[in-house]
Amino acid sequence: METSFNTLTSRNSLLTSYVWLVVGLLISAVTSTILYATNLLLYALYYFPYLAIILVIAQFGIAIGFTASMRRASATTLKVLYIAYALTLGVSLTSLGYVYDIGTIGVALAVTSMLYVCLIIIGMTTKRNLASIGTIAFAGLIALIISQLILAILALVFLHVYSLLLVY
Repeated sequence: METSFNTLTSRNSLLTSYVWLVVGLLISAVTSTILYATNLLLYALYYFPYLAIILVIAQFGIAIGFTASMRRASATTLKVLYIAYALTLGVSLTSLGYVYDIGTIGVALAVTSMLYVCLIIIGMTTKRNLASIGTIAFAGLIALIISQLILAILALVFLHVYSLLLVY
């Protein structure tokens, strides 16, 4: 009976964590969308040029404060810190709208959200112990980074060779 209680408690804790992750994503997305649509970030950066540096320092400060107080702070305090971090992240991510097409950002958000939902469904419905998947995922991440570096180097080499062929 103790195992089912632990499993039920564990699943409820995971579900609560997932809900808070979605809330943070929505807060960041809505903040970024509002700031982009109204151009408030551009005005703020124009009149207060050090805002970007202050945002980075604030995000690091919130992350360090969150980590340092996780064991002793109340749940409400941690939720407020999390919401503050999501807001500052939304402000920081607004600049992506000025660099990339909004459609591209929307597709990236939709695909990432869909992947996240699929992983939640798999995690909540599987009976297997997924504790060892972290090692496998880390190995896959390293392989992905190495392959991308190799592809980037090859792309530069091929681009150089192609440009030499065009010249001659």
